[in-house]
Amino acid sequence: MSKKAIILLVIAAFVLGGIVTGSVLFLNNKNIAQDESSKGNETQKEEVKETVVEQFGYETDEILTRDEIADEVNRIRNELEDEENEEVTEDDISEVLGDEFGRVNSLAYESGKMMDEGVEDPEKRQILTDLYSYDNNLNMMSVRDVVNPIQSGEHGNFERDANREINKLYSDYFEGVASELSQFTKDTKGFRDYDGINIGYPAVFASTNEIEGEPALSIILPILIKEDVKQKDMDKFIDKYKSIEVNGKHLGDDIEDDFFFDEEYGYLANEDKIKKNPYLVENTYILARVDVPFSDLYEGDYPEVKETENLYRVFRQTGDENMDIDENPTITINGDDIELDKLLNVFQVEQDEAFEIVPKVLEQ
Repeated sequence: MSKKAIILLVIAAFVLGGIVTGSVLFLNNKNIAQDESSKGNETQKEEVKETVVEQFGYETDEILTRDEIADEVNRIRNELEDEENEEVTEDDISEVLGDEFGRVNSLAYESGKMMDEGVEDPEKRQILTDLYSYDNNLNMMSVRDVVNPIQSGEHGNFERDANREINKLYSDYFEGVASELSQFTKDTKGFRDYDGINIGYPAVFASTNEIEGEPALSIILPILIKEDVKQKDMDKFIDKYKSIEVNGKHLGDDIEDDFFFDEEYGYLANEDKIKKNPYLVENTYILARVDVPFSDLYEGDYPEVKETENLYRVFRQTGDENMDIDENPTITINGDDIELDKLLNVFQVEQDEAFEIVPKVLEQ
């Protein structure tokens, strides 16, 4: 072999070796980049999960999963049974659970609103909305009623994952009202956009207040929050809220009677506890309230029911004789008249009377 041929052979080998080495390095670098990207995505996913919990002011691992609560409930029950001779109740277990793991976990056990391991973020937010509201006595509730008790019937809870029913919209917030009292309401099949505020399924309750010497009625307006309302946008939301006129009064006129307000905006969110936006959570309901005189909702003159005692009788369900007057109340929202044609007891709704709330905004 000539000297020239040997030189060409060496050069060819060198070039080929460089190509192979470069290919190996490229593939290694690509694999490293993919691994780093994968790790970054996993970290990002974990951060999303943390944000969902932290948004409500809780630490990431502060709220136990359903399995963890079940384990603790069994442990507490066994320990109490060993210590006490009498029967251990669910309330006894809940009290110990709250002492050891915080009020929010005892509320999760009592309400049946517990999160399974690996639950998706949308469902997690619905459960957290209710837990946070229970924990802080707030006027906010989830669109979706997700209940998964450890055992069916425990604390009166049964498994459910569906849109909230009309009675559950009010009963959680009117536990102090006499159970025989009823509400007039209407199945509006969804919510109407009133200048940026989505209102539907209005209700009227008998009130213990008086206005100018006349018994008052409380108009309750459920408001659907379709998108997160950030803290920076709350002033705009409040302006829209206060622009709503109901039977001659604007929402927010009577701060002491309005569920939305506590001095300023404090009823809906505790700024000391909420660490991150949003201020109002998407896919939730809040309740607005306006008190008006009895005569504002009825055209007829009914002097016999314009005493508080008799007014309460109007709102009792006693078979076919549940009305002392022969007309339904009519409310007016921004000039839109709505007759409330259903009389229901929120604590004793029959199965055929219950209907789900449809969380959608109707086309105008």
